[in-house]
Amino acid sequence: MQYKQRLLLVLLASVLFASASLNAGCGRGNSDSSGEPQTKVVNQSEKEAKSVDIDREIARVQEALKKDPENDDLHSDLASLLHAKGDTKGFFSEMDAAVRLAPNESLYRFILAKVYREEGRNEEALENALAAARLESPDPRCNMLVGDLLQEKGEYMAAEQRYEKALAQFSVYGVTRWDPLPQDTKDALAVVQRGLAAKRPTSEWILNDMPWVKFMVTEDSKLVESVREAIADLEPKVQSYKWRGADVHYRLGGYYAIVGRTQDAMIEQLAAIELNPDNGVYWQLLGEAYLQQNRLYDAARAYEKSCDLGIKASCTLAQKMQESIVRFQRYRAKQPGRE
Repeated sequence: MQYKQRLLLVLLASVLFASASLNAGCGRGNSDSSGEPQTKVVNQSEKEAKSVDIDREIARVQEALKKDPENDDLHSDLASLLHAKGDTKGFFSEMDAAVRLAPNESLYRFILAKVYREEGRNEEALENALAAARLESPDPRCNMLVGDLLQEKGEYMAAEQRYEKALAQFSVYGVTRWDPLPQDTKDALAVVQRGLAAKRPTSEWILNDMPWVKFMVTEDSKLVESVREAIADLEPKVQSYKWRGADVHYRLGGYYAIVGRTQDAMIEQLAAIELNPDNGVYWQLLGEAYLQQNRLYDAARAYEKSCDLGIKASCTLAQKMQESIVRFQRYRAKQPGRE
């Protein structure tokens, strides 16, 4: 069975049998076009009819499995039906069977992660979410869920990177399986970045300690106006996925950097790298975007990667970054009340 057909079966079971939570936005719930949570009042007769429908479908799928016990689609379908019926043990048994039969299907791992999280088993949720992210990189939902779980563990730096990767994937691929919620990811990213701010140098420290830093930001009003016009032209084409390609994201990221939109610049450079990870220039500009956000360690890693890919200027920058990191560590150690 083709992937789209398989997905439709899972989603159909979710909608018809009230297991939509399996496919909701990484624990954020369903919403209508207004963004408000949806509610549905179901009277007793409807509930009874729904229960009969579930039982009928369960029986049908179980009968099909007798004839084709190695069919991962059928195990997945039965898992969704059992989850809708409230049989969590049965759900895990059938979904584990689906994973055993189709170990490279990221959807199964993603759904397992969702249900483990519902059950409060967050370590198992994280294990499966990470597996889903590894198996299918173009789906931003996997990294969104990983970011949520890491944030809940207090691993803010790792969560930050996952949220950013999810936003970069959304910029590149857009909707893949369900409607992603990029604003939720941006909000979550802002939370972890506020939590990390105290562990990072201030902009003043960077300017004083690292006078060699030359950002692309400019105060040339004519240039800024020209770049803003370029952004106004290119941005909707990228966001509507009419223009695609690594160079398109790289160019938009460069424009953002010039006008001081550092977060957006960083996301677009990550998007360019998502499509072409072997371009050293992309990594170099990512390093600058990180540095504009006072992220010394991330900037150093980006410059090192750029250096490895043959950009000689980045080799010098990477060395200077390491020296600055040492000085910042010494500076932090002298600050009262700081870790």
